[in-house]
Amino acid sequence: MDIDKIRKRIRRLLAMAGDAGSPHEAAIAARRAAAMMRKHDLSEEDTAEDSWSIDDLASEFTNQLYKREPGWVSALHVPVAQLNGCEARNWWKHDYGWTTQWLGTPADCAAAEATLEYLIKQINQLALVYQRGSNRTRKQMNDFRFGAACEIANTMREIVWKQEAAHRAGTGDAGELMVVSKRQAIQVKFGVKYRSGSARRVGDGYGAGRAAGAGVGARESVRGSAPLQLRGTT
Repeated sequence: MDIDKIRKRIRRLLAMAGDAGSPHEAAIAARRAAAMMRKHDLSEEDTAEDSWSIDDLASEFTNQLYKREPGWVSALHVPVAQLNGCEARNWWKHDYGWTTQWLGTPADCAAAEATLEYLIKQINQLALVYQRGSNRTRKQMNDFRFGAACEIANTMREIVWKQEAAHRAGTGDAGELMVVSKRQAIQVKFGVKYRSGSARRVGDGYGAGRAAGAGVGARESVRGSAPLQLRGTT
């Protein structure tokens, strides 16, 4: 298939994913777009139009709702958002529970949501392998998931830091520079500020989780940020 047709198809799916009027169809479109980007090694920036406006920036809520969100899920929010050209913050949604608020263009928010859902599924699959044949405690399982999430989050942060360093030096390509410029505009428009996380005591499962998480990697594409590339999965 012609690469331009693939990009056009992904743009249509991302546009459908940003349609708040049909959450179910939007979620399906987001997953299909993420799958196509992984298959063809494309980032959302590779498929996007060349320009964007401050008026395009909005907020979208994740499909995940928690009365008390697991720490390992929280560890993924900001790295996932920034890898996809947006930002994230926790939000109490009335009486329903805590959720994640994505901040960015609808397409970027949809890509972040699809990435988060995929990673949650992948970490839970790794946890099942870790649990198999052993009598693991609940704490060991939680520590394992937290370790895997931290390892994956660190990989994504390294890509974001490289993007920001290239932006400061003016050495990045157009797509990479645009990703950082969008995040800066989002931070100003929505007043995004992050606090340092508190330390957490971890046990036996944490190290095993870090080792397992190292097999779930994010790598850069030729231009800007790339969709998360998960090795050894389909």
